[in-house]
Amino acid sequence: MNLSIIGVLKGALAETSEHIKQLTVSLLLPATALALLGTFKHDIAAAIIISDVGFGLRGAKLLPVLVSGLFFVMYASTIHRVIVVPGERLPNRYGIYWTVRELKYFGYLAILTLASYPVLALASFAIELAGSSLFRGNTLATVSGALIVIVLVFYVLARASLALPAIAAGNYPGFRKSWVLSQRNGWRLTIALTVSLVCVGVATAIISQAFKLSGFYGRISSILLALSEWVFYIFVLAVLSTAFSRLNSSQ
Repeated sequence: MNLSIIGVLKGALAETSEHIKQLTVSLLLPATALALLGTFKHDIAAAIIISDVGFGLRGAKLLPVLVSGLFFVMYASTIHRVIVVPGERLPNRYGIYWTVRELKYFGYLAILTLASYPVLALASFAIELAGSSLFRGNTLATVSGALIVIVLVFYVLARASLALPAIAAGNYPGFRKSWVLSQRNGWRLTIALTVSLVCVGVATAIISQAFKLSGFYGRISSILLALSEWVFYIFVLAVLSTAFSRLNSSQ
């Protein structure tokens, strides 16, 4: 089947609305933990370094990231489970659980992240370098090439990410099955996910600007802003779950 970009976006909104009560209860703790870890990650790293528990500078910076990754898996897996297999009972109604599915999810997500990060970092560096006064090459060609690389990486990630809701639902299709499942729909899926991410960015920017205009500053506003961002990210993962459900049902 051919995915409808608008259909997937509308379907994700409908699924989120239908399961809003369960999602609210199940995501409150993981989303709050992610917001707090994101806000205080530098403070946590500094506290670890000062306490001299043997992690070292690199370990102190990595630990909050790793813990955030664990909470993100619980957060994302809950959204996938609720939408893809709505009749299945969650291991914990408050979203704090860790099963074999979450372990596989974490491993697959780590592989995607480690594989794509160096390429994206190199492309971003090329764009930044091209804007530097020290750059002596063809700026337009360098920036264009880097942007093409970034778009292609997002395309591959979008297609490969279809395995994530499948893993959360109890399957482990792997990269090849995910690639086959998204055949002829790769760009539609990429656009749908990009639109959802843009929506999150715009919504977060509006709330951030509202805080600034109201004079509401400090750690509390930072926590609330981070928490609102994780609330909006439900839509992104709902889009991925909806796309998977529709493509999988057509097989």
